[in-house]
Amino acid sequence: QDGSGYTLAPPILPHPASAWGWARAGLRSGQRGVQHRPMLLQRRPIVAKRKKKTKSSGLVKYDVVSDSIADEDGSLSKKIVGCLSQKGYCVANLGVGHELLSSALRDASRLEADAPERFEVPAVEVADGLLGEEGSSQVLELDVPLDGVGLQEADAHLSRIFDLLLPLQGELGVEVQGRSKGLLHVAGCAEDDPPRLMEAECQLWLRQFGRHRLMLILVLGPAGGKLELAPFDEEANPIELHVEPGSTVLLRADALSHRFSSTARSLVLTCWLNQESVHNARFGGDEAVVISPQYAELAAWKQQRLAELKDGQVVGDEGQEWDPA
Repeated sequence: QDGSGYTLAPPILPHPASAWGWARAGLRSGQRGVQHRPMLLQRRPIVAKRKKKTKSSGLVKYDVVSDSIADEDGSLSKKIVGCLSQKGYCVANLGVGHELLSSALRDASRLEADAPERFEVPAVEVADGLLGEEGSSQVLELDVPLDGVGLQEADAHLSRIFDLLLPLQGELGVEVQGRSKGLLHVAGCAEDDPPRLMEAECQLWLRQFGRHRLMLILVLGPAGGKLELAPFDEEANPIELHVEPGSTVLLRADALSHRFSSTARSLVLTCWLNQESVHNARFGGDEAVVISPQYAELAAWKQQRLAELKDGQVVGDEGQEWDPA
């Protein structure tokens, strides 16, 4: 039980991960990669408790453990970069405390009550590039600092990781110039079918999926869950990573698909570290630097939609005009 009114679920027991030959996936540094609203857990009376740190039960396998993101000697950033270079992901315990998680959950609960219209159900084509249909049954783009001190501090945690990695992007073999806004994901089973993809939404996510290099994930809770990763360019068995509230996961978004699931209600905060796209003067737009399966799917949808709109045009006495139907 925490201050948000939700019951913090215990970490999920891990299962042995399937063998995954990373070398077979052909991942190299700098490689270009080719809903239903979940039910709330029953609220119980809030009981004041002494502040404490979130402690790992030892059931979640961490690649890196640190009390904080302070990295005076550079060893923390080098460990993280080493994991990303070798495996494409890093599961870290970076000292995110119980107080921060509880504060962020309270802010999220307030937003759900006061501004439910801000939580959007993404189209299937978009959810596949987020955390999957189950992991992103609803999403909300953060408006920092208006969305609350807890969510602001959680978002600042992701910014500190960005600052930590920025000097070592050369060793990692990627180029990033900035980070996206924080995106809050509600994981669970949705009540309704996802909406149809619209043109504006397609264009928005084409730009994001075409330039993300790294994805940062912070599990807020109240429950943990499972993150499923698989390389883009080979039919390999996905690897399953078990995470708990407070877990931070860094992954190569330009080479790995990523899906999150949980047996109970869970909130996850993410952002992307982006490489700026190159402007194409010939076509008058930005050229993607990352061709992920999600980007390719959206690009194909866009071309098909443009063809449909073109076929819907009629030629009148004054020339070509749009079909009002």
